[in-house]
Amino acid sequence: MSDKYRILIIEDNPDLLEMYRALLEKDDYKLSLAMSAADGFAELGIDRFDLVLLDLFLPGMDGLEVLRRIRQMNKDIPVIVITANMDSSVQRRCEQLGASAYLAKPVGIKRLVQTVESFLDYPSGKRQREWLQAQRHSG
Repeated sequence: MSDKYRILIIEDNPDLLEMYRALLEKDDYKLSLAMSAADGFAELGIDRFDLVLLDLFLPGMDGLEVLRRIRQMNKDIPVIVITANMDSSVQRRCEQLGASAYLAKPVGIKRLVQTVESFLDYPSGKRQREWLQAQRHSG
């Protein structure tokens, strides 16, 4: 992977944040880490990102609201939601709000890396549409 790709990780669990950082730094991504919605929005305000990893349960603001606001700021950036909440209504709401992918915690290392790579390896939007179509047909 090229170091030109910038990823924002918004996750309030320090152990998971560190795990995601360690995994993705190995692939030479440039990472910014945020432990709250407010920190995430601050990062989004000062830098351009190629992808966002977003936890749904954050201090200060619901992750669904964070997703909605990210989409208001940028409709094209892939946002991968990572959550322990596997309720189908939450998953549908994430899709409606424009989540690019929805991964269950604990997410496997291989699955996380493959999902991130799938959104960064192709021109904007093409791989996202393919992933969403595959998810709809597999479930």
